[in-house]
Amino acid sequence: YMTPAQVTSYLNGTEAVGVSAAIQKCIDSGAKHIYSPPGTALIDATIVLDSKTTLFGVRGASIWKAKATLPAHTPFPDIAYFILTNRGNYSAKMTEINVKAMSFDMTDRDVSNAHCVHFRNVEDTHIEESSSTYGDDGFCLTLATNCSVSDCTGKFHANAAIDVYESSSFVLVTGNVVTGSNGAGRDSLSGILATGLTTLLAAGTTNFVRIIDNKISDCRLGVWLQGGVFGAQVGSCEYCVVQGNQIYNSTSFSGIRMSEGKGHVIDGNIINGTWQSGIQNQGENAAGAAINVVITDNTINLANQSANVGNDAIQIDNGASGCSIADNIVTGSLHKYALSFR
Repeated sequence: YMTPAQVTSYLNGTEAVGVSAAIQKCIDSGAKHIYSPPGTALIDATIVLDSKTTLFGVRGASIWKAKATLPAHTPFPDIAYFILTNRGNYSAKMTEINVKAMSFDMTDRDVSNAHCVHFRNVEDTHIEESSSTYGDDGFCLTLATNCSVSDCTGKFHANAAIDVYESSSFVLVTGNVVTGSNGAGRDSLSGILATGLTTLLAAGTTNFVRIIDNKISDCRLGVWLQGGVFGAQVGSCEYCVVQGNQIYNSTSFSGIRMSEGKGHVIDGNIINGTWQSGIQNQGENAAGAAINVVITDNTINLANQSANVGNDAIQIDNGASGCSIADNIVTGSLHKYALSFR
């Protein structure tokens, strides 16, 4: 589907007219396995995948990079910019979309609501062994069921490297490596984020997200299980598991935070160096914290690097009830209390 000149430009990562259109024609042909060879494709229009389609490349070498002129993807309910998404207006459920060993780069289109990959209203959809760089979000799932993001890397995203929200359920996030800071003033808000609120900031419930065995460093906040609050709209995040993660140097907030939800298990994580608390259960604004949570077998070192007397290693705020906290290890000298209820 590419001319010889386009192939040359693709392999060289230089300007090439129609490369995005040629890739889309390949997908539109009905092919179910799309191979992206080593090289850099400059994407000037969002690529859309169909159900039961696998896109794969060579890890670290098959790069799709957004051009500075990449337009907003108009079927999305808000103004947003994607390198890759699923086809249609998102009203019909799509299934069995797989992405493997691809690299996505939003450096030149690093604006608000730019996502390297955003799959919406999907099930049995999986992203693995891929990477994302810059943009608000790296890999984003909304209205997603039975999906996963595994063994991927995410760097320098303004919001989160992996973002699961808008009433998504049964999503596995595992084996990923997230780096928040580029050393030049760019810090991710969260490494991994699960939120109940919808794209248009209405109330929703995200549940049964498993965040397991990831490594997160130099983000403002490591993992956030967030119901979400926007005016009178209060979302909920419920029955999630955060287990076996390594979280290093949370530069502005906590290693793990919960808010507006219930039923979470926070187990066996290593948290080393946080600006505020190591683990915090605190609602946003006047909203309540998560209830009926279990916090066990975590190791927290060097919490409260801000030396603020109001930050404790494990901090339970906003009237959370039904919490079980046991067998955690806390070291360091800057927190006031190892555990506090407020």
